[in-house]
Amino acid sequence: MPGDVECLDRARRARAPQPSSVRAAVAAAYVQRAEEALSLLPTLSDLDERAAVTRIVETWLALAEAELRKSSP
Repeated sequence: MPGDVECLDRARRARAPQPSSVRAAVAAAYVQRAEEALSLLPTLSDLDERAAVTRIVETWLALAEAELRKSSP
């Protein structure tokens, strides 16, 4: 039985996402949010609203970039 538990633990670790792929997934989520915000721009005519959405997009993209630049633990 102890051997089975060890194999199970090894299998779980092997299946666990690697830190770089986790960071890439998080960055992709930020980019997706930025794209969603960009899709709002054509519906906005007020310059202040457009500027606010642009700042939001820039923030999401900065978060994505920061996530990708994180060093491995």
